[in-house]
Amino acid sequence: MKQAIMIGAGNIGRGFIGAILSRSGYHVTFADVNMTLIDAINAEGRYTVHIQDRNPAAFTITNIDGISSAGPELAEALKMPVIVHEREAHGDAMDIIRRHPDVRGVFHCFSGSKEMALWLVERGWYIGFTGVLTFKNARKAVETAQVLPLDRILIETDCPYMAPEPYRGRRNDSRYVPLVAKKLAELRGLTPEEAGRQTTENARRLFEI
Repeated sequence: MKQAIMIGAGNIGRGFIGAILSRSGYHVTFADVNMTLIDAINAEGRYTVHIQDRNPAAFTITNIDGISSAGPELAEALKMPVIVHEREAHGDAMDIIRRHPDVRGVFHCFSGSKEMALWLVERGWYIGFTGVLTFKNARKAVETAQVLPLDRILIETDCPYMAPEPYRGRRNDSRYVPLVAKKLAELRGLTPEEAGRQTTENARRLFEI
């Protein structure tokens, strides 16, 4: 059975994502950032987990050589895809990807340029779009969604944030994902159903579900 570890997940994440992983054949271990799993990772010696003081759900994994990364080293060791949420650190993120060419995953809630997205796709990565794709001022997201290969696009919520129009500013959840699919379909000359099927296939391929 495949193993999945969720660190710092809230009740929504434990219930929703945990159920999906369990149904897909994963044994799911949940851990708060101050639980024994963190100590076990540190004791193993290869990784050190540092907790960010003001955000108990955030952590950085650093290897014993002191080279900071946001998970790719652990993902590489476990042969699992990594989910990256990167903001205003595009160059640093690309440097980390260069250091870990065998790691694959998704840059979710993507905020970079189309050039960065194409660079990532060339290296086997996926790009995730939220409700931002529907915003009137979302020039970069729209440009990126228009040029990426369809088999490298995911759609998502980034719940509870990034609700699509016309619900922008409200609490986001999965009921609004079809609106992101509809916008993607408009940009790529597809039906919403085709966009939904394609992005679902992409997610299954990436996460092997």
